[in-house]
Amino acid sequence: MGIEVYCPINHPLICKELRSLKLRYMKIILKNNDYLMQDLESIFRKEEDGAFLFDPKSGNLKYINCMGVNIYQLCSGNRSVADITSLIAENYRDIPEKQIKEDIKNFLQDLIEMRFLKKKETRQSKVF
Repeated sequence: MGIEVYCPINHPLICKELRSLKLRYMKIILKNNDYLMQDLESIFRKEEDGAFLFDPKSGNLKYINCMGVNIYQLCSGNRSVADITSLIAENYRDIPEKQIKEDIKNFLQDLIEMRFLKKKETRQSKVF
């Protein structure tokens, strides 16, 4: 995901820090037709009742429960956000679908912002 950041001072370290701050504080807009994939540089370690995600580049570390593991593992680049939500919602019919959609979207946005997931580029999303 290429992000352009205007850097008023032409110094590589300052520009890198500004880019990092922009990534850290920008809100990801996630659409139902976005396809998500795991960041291959992140480390996934399964535990008995969940898993740890670690991004060695940023130092981000997150523990996810079993539900989070299921959602994370569905992010293979072959399913859209809507597909993932539908698959999870099938198993939780007693919870309002609106709540499930909102919770999953927030969870996925957090994982993207922490660099554990990324949007898969499609032909429509490429900038020429």
